[in-house]
Amino acid sequence: MEARKAAGSAEIWDGIGVGVKSYTILRDNIEENLSIVIDFYKSRYAQFQATVATIGKEDRSDSNSIFNIHLKNRIPRDLIPYLAHHSGIAVLVITSDNILILTQRDKKTGARAGENDVSVVEGIGPTKDADTSVTVNKIDVFRAIVRGCNEELGFIPSFDEISILGFGVDMAFYQYNFLSIIRTKLTYMDIERNRNGRAKDGWETRIKPIAYDIDTVLTTVNEEKMWGFASTLLHWALINEFSQHVVDAKAKQIVLRRDSYKDQ
Repeated sequence: MEARKAAGSAEIWDGIGVGVKSYTILRDNIEENLSIVIDFYKSRYAQFQATVATIGKEDRSDSNSIFNIHLKNRIPRDLIPYLAHHSGIAVLVITSDNILILTQRDKKTGARAGENDVSVVEGIGPTKDADTSVTVNKIDVFRAIVRGCNEELGFIPSFDEISILGFGVDMAFYQYNFLSIIRTKLTYMDIERNRNGRAKDGWETRIKPIAYDIDTVLTTVNEEKMWGFASTLLHWALINEFSQHVVDAKAKQIVLRRDSYKDQ
C-alpha cells in the first residue's frame, strides 16, 4: 500500500478500525435472554488488505492459501483473531413506502466487485464510535450505524428505527459484522435526494431499490450475485414482516442456490 501511494495512487486508505479478539455469549437459565460481550483490538486496513481481502479470490487448490491454512474445516464460532480485522456494521434500510434499498459495489473494487450489497456497510472506529459516557472504552454500535447512514445515505435514523438482529461472520471473506435493519420514516425519494453528493468515494456507486415483497426479494436473492450478509438480512427482513412459515414456503419455490462462493 505504501508503494502504491508513493507511485501516486489516490485509492490508498489505511484507516484504523477494530478487530475481534474474543467474544462471549451470555444467556439466562432458560436461554430466552441472550447477550454478547466482545473484546475488540485496534487494527489497520492494511492488515485487512494483506490477508482477508485475498481470501475470496485466491486459488483454493493451493495448500498454502489463506483459506486452506486458516479456514478450511473451521466452524464459524471458532474465532481466528489473526483474520478478524475491521469489524463493522451491515444495514438494510426499508423506506416508509416499502422499498428495500440495496447498493451495487464498484466493478473496480478488490473484493466482491460489482456485487449487490446492503444499504450501508461501515467499519467500526475505535474513537469515533466509542461510548464517551463511560470511563472504560466501549464501542457504541448504534453510533456506528447512525454515522454510516449519515455518511453514505445522507440521513440520520432515530434509535427506535434501528433493530440490531445479529452478530456474525462471513466465512467467504472472514468479516465480523453487526447485522441490522432500519425501518425509516423517509420515503425512497427522500433517501435518493439526501444521498445526492454523499459518499462520492464510497465502494457503493449506485442505489438499487427493490419492492419489499416476498417474490421480488427472493427472486433478487436467487438471480443476482450478492454478499452473504446481504442475502441474510433480506431473508431476516422478510421473516420479520411475513413470518418464517410463509417465507420458507415461498423460498422453496424460488430460491435455487444458497450463495455464490465455492466451498461455503
